[in-house]
Amino acid sequence: MLLHLFAPLLLSHAENAEALPQLGREHPAVRCTKEYLQAHYTEEIALQELAKETHLSPFHLSRIFRQAVGLPPHAYQMQLRLARAKTLLAQGFDVSYVAHETGFFDQTHFTRHFKRRYLMTPGIYRKTARLY
Repeated sequence: MLLHLFAPLLLSHAENAEALPQLGREHPAVRCTKEYLQAHYTEEIALQELAKETHLSPFHLSRIFRQAVGLPPHAYQMQLRLARAKTLLAQGFDVSYVAHETGFFDQTHFTRHFKRRYLMTPGIYRKTARLY
């Protein structure tokens, strides 16, 4: 009875189910790109290099990757770097070491991206994460 009550409401407010990504059915090029970026997240990777790996044009790869993941490949790579950096900082590693280990150009570059993403500097995060 509850289902019959809420079904019209859900149907009228639900997004187009065909537009939603299907779990486990992502494009092989997207899967390949994600795996490649996860394996090489510390390196500078050009979109042309990713396109060559997937046998697609850079424009097409960027478009399907953004549709599937919600981010362009470069932003996805930055998320991988920052997630790894967060883990290393929580383990107590020095900020300059973490910046180098996660592929950032320098500590300033790392701090700028970390602060933009997590709204605090890496040093502050390191101190607070170690308390818990």
